Amino acid sequence: MTDSTPMAHITITFNNGVVQVYAVTEQQLDGLQLASRVKSMMEASMVALEVEDRLVMLPMANIRMIEVSPSPTKLPDTVIRHVVPLE
Repeated sequence: MTDSTPMAHITITFNNGVVQVYAVTEQQLDGLQLASRVKSMMEASMVALEVEDRLVMLPMANIRMIEVSPSPTKLPDTVIRHVVPLE
């Protein structure tokens, strides 16, 4: 990836409090294919990431939260959009 490639971040928070952040190109987070990928991830038992030269598989049972920032433009119908947190 070049420095001029727009980046998005995937932040994974594990049940034990450990946080891992990964960078991906925004192009990978765009389009209808991503919406179906997000839906599949919600139903899967593992999150699989190709990280450099290795495959990293993370059990969903160990994950408390996955955050993608900025949010993809296309999302599954099950996502409630334009929510504002109240703290």
